[in-house]
Amino acid sequence: FIAVPVVEAINSSTGAYTRANSVSFTGSTSLACNFTLSSTGTYYIRVENNTGFAGRSATAILTVT
Repeated sequence: FIAVPVVEAINSSTGAYTRANSVSFTGSTSLACNFTLSSTGTYYIRVENNTGFAGRSATAILTVT
């Protein structure tokens, strides 16, 4: 990662995107993020650097109950 990227959670059922409330850049391989997600379900995580390069988790790695 470089600087503070945009981080989003993507609901695996609806495809709805939710941007992280806060993102802390803790190093080139680590971020700390806070989300407010009101829908129960599983979520993919998408990260986009300010260079435009982005990636999404291959599986829904976040579960909200």
